[in-house]
Amino acid sequence: MASYVPKTCVFLVAATLTCGLPARAGEPRAVDVISPDGKNTITVALPKEGSQTPPTFAVTRSGRMVIEPSALNIILAGSGSLTGGAQLVSVEEDHLDETTTPPWGKSHLVRNRCSLARLHFKSAADIVWDLELRAYDDGVAFRYGLLEQNAPGLFVLKAETTEFRLKGNPSILFTTVPSFTTSHESLYQHKLYSELPAKTLIDMPLLAVWSGGLSAALTEACLRDFPGMYLERTPGSQSPVLRARLSPLPGRPETCAVGRTPHLSPWRVVLLADKAGRHLESNLLVCLNDPPQGDFSWVQPGKSTWQWWNGTAEEGLPFQCGMNYETHKYYIDFCARNGITYHSVVADDRPWYQQSKVGYAPGPDTDILKPRPELEFAKILAYAKQRGVGIRLWVHWRPLNDRLEEAFTQYERWGIRGLMVDFLDRDDQEMVQFCERVLKSAARHKLHIQFHGSYKPSGEQRTYPNLFNREGVLNLEYLKWSYKCSPQHIVTVAYTRALAGPTD
Repeated sequence: MASYVPKTCVFLVAATLTCGLPARAGEPRAVDVISPDGKNTITVALPKEGSQTPPTFAVTRSGRMVIEPSALNIILAGSGSLTGGAQLVSVEEDHLDETTTPPWGKSHLVRNRCSLARLHFKSAADIVWDLELRAYDDGVAFRYGLLEQNAPGLFVLKAETTEFRLKGNPSILFTTVPSFTTSHESLYQHKLYSELPAKTLIDMPLLAVWSGGLSAALTEACLRDFPGMYLERTPGSQSPVLRARLSPLPGRPETCAVGRTPHLSPWRVVLLADKAGRHLESNLLVCLNDPPQGDFSWVQPGKSTWQWWNGTAEEGLPFQCGMNYETHKYYIDFCARNGITYHSVVADDRPWYQQSKVGYAPGPDTDILKPRPELEFAKILAYAKQRGVGIRLWVHWRPLNDRLEEAFTQYERWGIRGLMVDFLDRDDQEMVQFCERVLKSAARHKLHIQFHGSYKPSGEQRTYPNLFNREGVLNLEYLKWSYKCSPQHIVTVAYTRALAGPTD
């Protein structure tokens, strides 16, 4: 599997992995990977020789079962199950220990320390693939990877229905979405595991808490060139089973991903702690992403004013509030007086750029390179530069997709510092690819990015430090028109969506 090994990592000869080879032919085998502190274990059990059932994984913390043996189910078009009847070829074991200093984040130093194993398989259809396991002190993770094949390496992933069989009947904090097209802006529900709704897409992160405080959060890390994952409870079963559901490609409901080998899935992550409040301290998702390539010393997180949020307040002002120079000059002065790093030029009933269509969705004459004339945009840029305030812009993702490099070249020429890219509302493979193209191009042009209407983070801000945050959560903007964003909801977000990464 094409996995990255940092130059600063240290491999130790001693290993905490144990590979239980069968005493007699036909007996099941198991591979255990144990965290450095000895508390967390992920176990992969291999079926009896000749069986067509897939391998299973299980997770324990301090000897207590968290996830019961759960099947790894991956289906490829044309060749069927990748995992059913797979033959284990070999096992490699390692330790990883490195310390990094991210340019920004919740921790000045991040220690990436784990035990790991790579299991090399051959499927019943002679496809070679890997399963990589990692055990950290604050959780466990696994991912699968299709290796370079003898035949042409094009693959089509039909589905992944990997199971997550939580032990017992823990309390669950979760949110649902109506379909794969969603802004992820829903209120959270609190139910027992046995009461989870069936045939409903459950968003991640999902938090489970057992008696005594033991807790686990399910999510994913390093979502790159792959569809996002949801969970769905199987209907009609006395003992609930959560199964993975991947976002299908637009217009292709039976296809989740298309690509060439070698190709890696995201990490399927189980954050573990003795009480739920500790999950927010974890850097596990960041550790499961590759380090950045290139210079990101220019990246400067900071607060931003945002006219759309405040609306228009005309009382006592000597000018008409709106999308005009005087309004934005007023905001820039406020930023300069109060040490606020950025001011965002966004929209009123239309974006800051030329577009005759009312609303934020693009129309036939949308041009993201031409500011509206009444904005006197050049004066705004010049005044912001004079006052030492950075300017950020808003843009709808669709016209940006059509003119990405051209737009970012122009924005860099203007001196723009960053963007909010809005209304993504999908996490299929194509949208995930689009987001990575945005981040790569933005890095070349020294622009920071804030995604809105977006899927959850997966630690990718380690690879792209110019990704500041993602808004895929019901948040404070709802207070403009409702009371949904309650204090209780804000606290709940800290135990769910915020576990995945920076939250706007």
